[in-house]
Amino acid sequence: METGSQVMPHALWHDVDMDDERRKTLRRLGRTYRAAMAAEEKARKALAAAALEAVDAGGEQVGEVAREIGFDREWIRRARITAAKEAASSSD
Repeated sequence: METGSQVMPHALWHDVDMDDERRKTLRRLGRTYRAAMAAEEKARKALAAAALEAVDAGGEQVGEVAREIGFDREWIRRARITAAKEAASSSD
């Protein structure tokens, strides 16, 4: 910021030392978030596999399975598409 002919100093990212407690908190929260995302992915894949198995091998109606898992038919349709893509990429 300029005031008259003087330039006011400003902090650059490489000139500032982060407080150790803040650094620890940020790192801890980052790890917690990444772990939650990994757990969400694992749970989503398990739910999709069980839902597709119920519809395909179990003979259950898509709407009923969707209602039981708390999603809609579209969620099951997208799970089927994702499963097909994963199967295709693993067979290559």
